[in-house]
Amino acid sequence: MVMTGCLLVGASYALLNTQTHAVGAVAAVGVEDSKVVDLVFAMEDMERGLQEMAQSVEHMQEMLKRSPTVQALAQRQPEVKQIMNDPKKLQEEMALVQRNLAALQKAEQSMRNPHKRQQVMRWADVMLQKVAAVVQDLQDEKEGRRLSEQVLPQAEAFQVSPAMRGQVAARSAPATMFSEGDIGVLPPLGVWDPLGYIDSRDMRRYEEMEIKHGRAAMLGFTHVILTEAGLRFPGYLSDGTFGGAPIKFADVPAGAINTVLAIPGSSWAQIICLCGVLESGVFKQEPDREAGDIAPEWGPWVRYDDPEAKTFKLNVERQNGRAAMLGITGIILHELLGVDGLYPTGGLASGAAPPTIF
Repeated sequence: MVMTGCLLVGASYALLNTQTHAVGAVAAVGVEDSKVVDLVFAMEDMERGLQEMAQSVEHMQEMLKRSPTVQALAQRQPEVKQIMNDPKKLQEEMALVQRNLAALQKAEQSMRNPHKRQQVMRWADVMLQKVAAVVQDLQDEKEGRRLSEQVLPQAEAFQVSPAMRGQVAARSAPATMFSEGDIGVLPPLGVWDPLGYIDSRDMRRYEEMEIKHGRAAMLGFTHVILTEAGLRFPGYLSDGTFGGAPIKFADVPAGAINTVLAIPGSSWAQIICLCGVLESGVFKQEPDREAGDIAPEWGPWVRYDDPEAKTFKLNVERQNGRAAMLGITGIILHELLGVDGLYPTGGLASGAAPPTIF
């Protein structure tokens, strides 16, 4: 809630100062579209507002206390007032402000690229919906009615369509629209949405799930290939310390389902706990990062500076993940039918699967 207040303070600052620095903004973007130019004006002014807020925790706290918007939030949500007086919580909010400032600066750079400019415009529309959603929450309060009279008319300068503003009243997550050229929108299907989810669901969450499931499926499919080839780790999978008989890696059968059934419950508990710790800490999906960007800044992770190379790599990952999900599903179905996962019809003339390599 406090972070929402920070965004509202920055957005209000921008909406009240959209006529400044016009020459520099138009020159940076290189277009004459009034909607784009208005957005650049607002982004520059909002950046100054967030930069001022990010000077120090004390300065941010003072700005929030002076903001009528945040005061209205505090009256309706007592926890907001508690957070504003908690140094530890304020430090966390400062980190969020700094990340939002970095995201805004990155978006400003993207405005120089025609293709990315279109994505930034969609991002700006979503952001305005979030601001309007907070206003909608406050309309039952006297302060909220005054705020809506001030903010919403000025937000119309961004030319957000009435249909999009109408979606906010339902307080559902904003829909993310897709177009040709976006990551994952590839031939032959292109934008394929037979169930109409794009208009009604939070597609950011669906993107994150698709990427995660694709990565898990690629690991699972690789596991089946390697175990079918006879490759095993040395030593024990479970030495019996937490119960049960000791199990060597060499004793684990090949395939998908057989492997799962061979691993004891205590081992699965450790695997699930480890995955939970990694997902909530080391490989956490931050909301200000692109879907699937979970790698920390440290370590051997490769980040591509060339936009074309990055787009190619991300599309390759998305397609391989989709193929792997289909592949691991096929393997599981084959094993449920009682045949070899990789060689359901046999790989040799005799009908048997090929011998192991290792």
